[in-house]
Amino acid sequence: DSPLVGERVRVFVINLDNDSDRLRRFTRVMEFFDVPFERWPATRGSDLDHSQFNIRPLAPGIFVKDFDEWSRNEAACGVSHIRLLQHIVRDEIPWAVVLEDDAIVRRAPPHDVADWLLPEDAEIVMLSQRALTDEPSVDPEFPAYGPVRGGAGTEGYLISLEGARKLLRVLMPLR
Repeated sequence: DSPLVGERVRVFVINLDNDSDRLRRFTRVMEFFDVPFERWPATRGSDLDHSQFNIRPLAPGIFVKDFDEWSRNEAACGVSHIRLLQHIVRDEIPWAVVLEDDAIVRRAPPHDVADWLLPEDAEIVMLSQRALTDEPSVDPEFPAYGPVRGGAGTEGYLISLEGARKLLRVLMPLR
């Protein structure tokens, strides 16, 4: 038996408090797929004090560098992900799917991490067709996997607790 058998994957959606239309649309899709999820409140760009960028942390573990005032919304998106990753680490959540509220969900993510058919060393899996991979493995029952190159979007990813710890180190500072 794999040590992953029985590990439930928690699903989170990042959503701005004032964007109830996106949350309603997302909820309908997830109800269709019978996937429970938890809403994570997104950080608004207007909530970030841009005068503190490059100077001091905005909150514990959150230091924003190389963003200008006009790019506060982009920085806020990153801050939303960092806060959720901090939650995953703090609560020791073994595996989580993180989706932005505008993600297009085409199939239900498996509830059990063992059903993802992950390589043993997987810590973060980008759930996007924007990710470029070299020689993806192909399984007729599941999407292909491959090493990501050239970056990918944050609209959806599966992350392990250890992957969240590593990503938080990489995102300090957020650039």
